[in-house]
Amino acid sequence: MQQRAGILHPHLLRFSAASENSAERLPHLIMLLKYRLHQLEHTDFLEMFLPEEEWNNVDPEWRIRHKIYKWSTHTGLLVKNFPKETINKKISDFSVVIEFMKSQFLRELELGRKVWIWKSSVPSSLSNIKKLHDILKEYGPNKLLWVQTANNEHLPGTVDQIEADLWCGYIKKPSEHWKGHWSEDADWFELLKNALQIYPELDGYSEGTQSIESAPQKCSSEQEGAVHILSNIASLQLNIPNLSLENIQFPSEISGWDSLKHVNIIMAVEEYFKTSLSADDFDKTQTVPSFISVINRLMQTS
Repeated sequence: MQQRAGILHPHLLRFSAASENSAERLPHLIMLLKYRLHQLEHTDFLEMFLPEEEWNNVDPEWRIRHKIYKWSTHTGLLVKNFPKETINKKISDFSVVIEFMKSQFLRELELGRKVWIWKSSVPSSLSNIKKLHDILKEYGPNKLLWVQTANNEHLPGTVDQIEADLWCGYIKKPSEHWKGHWSEDADWFELLKNALQIYPELDGYSEGTQSIESAPQKCSSEQEGAVHILSNIASLQLNIPNLSLENIQFPSEISGWDSLKHVNIIMAVEEYFKTSLSADDFDKTQTVPSFISVINRLMQTS
């Protein structure tokens, strides 16, 4: 899973690609959930690789994937810093990160407090979507939003109910959005807002819809978006309203969007603040540098 930094409300969490072959994403995801992510973190089944879309990048980034499930995720490790001859040494370190991600994912599934989102450039059948929804319900009271292309009968941003806790939402040309970051067009934010309005009992509903609506104005660049979500995490967990890290000079190794967007960093930082700090610990001279050092340490060990 991967949460769009600075864009998605905490209760809206999307599934990232379960396979490089887009036609296989949904079956692989269903298999992954069926076996409760069994041995997802096992080093014998993990490998580093460079996907085709990274070949022509200025700074290509290694990905890590499970050989059986075909699940993959970002690492934040650039080829220029970790050549092919040495990258496999990082697999054992990264398995710890994956184990943490797995535990958080299973916990969220059991709590059932999120609207899970399925969106793919390859059309998905209703029968497979229902299979996904059924297996999500085996974990807990989970909700599923299936994103499709808008048409004359279904306008962008609208949501229709298929069955209890299973919804179909519509945006413009989702196949184009898949090639990069998710759409930040008005219809996408409208869809997220409408999805949240279905479940006002979710924690932070009001704050979430306000954040979604204001995100395009607040975050004029992807870098600012990443810093914005880190600010929100610190603000919420330390109970310091409107805490801002916008003017903080982050270390160069974590200054780019490619480093800050990864779910393992976002979630690990969030978990760190939950368990290690309180509002009493906070002051601007101590906690902000500490916050930066935590992210820096995570980057060095992941």
